[in-house]
Amino acid sequence: MTNSGFDLERGNSKENKHIPIETLKSVTNYENIKYEMEHEEISPIQTKKQSFNC
Repeated sequence: MTNSGFDLERGNSKENKHIPIETLKSVTNYENIKYEMEHEEISPIQTKKQSFNC
């Protein structure tokens, strides 16, 4: 990889804590949702005015 111009360091392969896959999925999904909310513009939706009488 260094021949191609990438200067990479290997991570610490010892003392890594095991995270159950379900926990990893929930943490990853939270980070994805947080990123999307921070970076995506929300535009209003044009709707017809309707009265909801029950």
